Amino acid sequence: MTQQSSSGQEQPIQLSTLTMLNLQSGWALEKNNTRVFFTHNGPTRWVNITPPGLTLPGNDLLNSITASDFPDTTHGYLGVLQSGATALLISRDRGKTWQSVPFDFSPLTAVGIYQIDFLDAAHGWLAFDEEHGFGNFRIALMSTSDGGKTWQRLVDDKQGLDGGLPIKDPKHFLFTSPTVGWMTGPEDFAPEIRLYATEDGGKTWQRSASIPPIQNVAFSHSYGPYFNHADDGTLPVTYGVQGDNALRLAIYHTNNGGKSWSVVSSNTVIESGSFLTFRNADEGWLLGLDQNNQPILRLTQDGGVHWKVLHPTGLQGFNGVVLDLKFLTSTTGWLVTNDTSGNTTLLQTHDAGQNWQTLHPLLG
Repeated sequence: MTQQSSSGQEQPIQLSTLTMLNLQSGWALEKNNTRVFFTHNGPTRWVNITPPGLTLPGNDLLNSITASDFPDTTHGYLGVLQSGATALLISRDRGKTWQSVPFDFSPLTAVGIYQIDFLDAAHGWLAFDEEHGFGNFRIALMSTSDGGKTWQRLVDDKQGLDGGLPIKDPKHFLFTSPTVGWMTGPEDFAPEIRLYATEDGGKTWQRSASIPPIQNVAFSHSYGPYFNHADDGTLPVTYGVQGDNALRLAIYHTNNGGKSWSVVSSNTVIESGSFLTFRNADEGWLLGLDQNNQPILRLTQDGGVHWKVLHPTGLQGFNGVVLDLKFLTSTTGWLVTNDTSGNTTLLQTHDAGQNWQTLHPLLG
């Protein structure tokens, strides 16, 4: 596949997510995840690099970009459903050309890739949702060690490969080396925080039994974990308790690579609908609306032990719907919001989130 040519005429565009690798270069997806863009001129000037033949109408589960990964300025990966068929599209030249890797799940259709994670140009993992869009997750996990040319199926209960995972629930995975990885996600009515680890590249998984449980939990969602290096990590968990509408935050730390975890904060009440992002094990942000429907941003620089409450400026019209929030450095980050009409807004901060400036991205 080769790249589509752009018209050369500047046009306003709306983004759903962006990944800036530095202040000038990055990748982005259009609203509704229908087109792919690249920039080397900052987050306001983009070039259309959508693979030719990939024509997606938007708001269509069977025709959509279901996942993406942009680990550097050269490599891009797209999980695509088109007419119910699943494929991975790979670019190794900033989107100038694309190669397609199809996956045959017959007699199943609409098997969506919901996460892609490439550690380097050779080692990557894919997670599939075998009941895409219909409410019941049944994941299959695959890996590659040759840049995506060939794939090995690691976890798939249809083939008797459970690897020790409860794979009927959606899980987010993270690999810190070709062998060491983590998997976690949402749970209902499970007091124990279910964090799973692998030391063989994802073939087998074991649940960490050393995380202090949450009592009377109605639901929880674990994020990460986030590591500064192989030993020091942070595991944030948002949760609700039975009989209480409040959303709470718990933070766990490890200093031995996840062999054991201790709770450093366990009952912080946060705003319902808060969007959480961590840049590393120390720096994290929580963005939501306070009781007066005003934006409130919580910032931690010590892995969630302490949080600074910010009342950010420049977020006029923010209604609490966050599509994307990422920080490139301790101070510079980007936010994509969605309003009640389905329109998205791109904002930028250079002071860790205290003040935001609206950007107007253009194509061409």
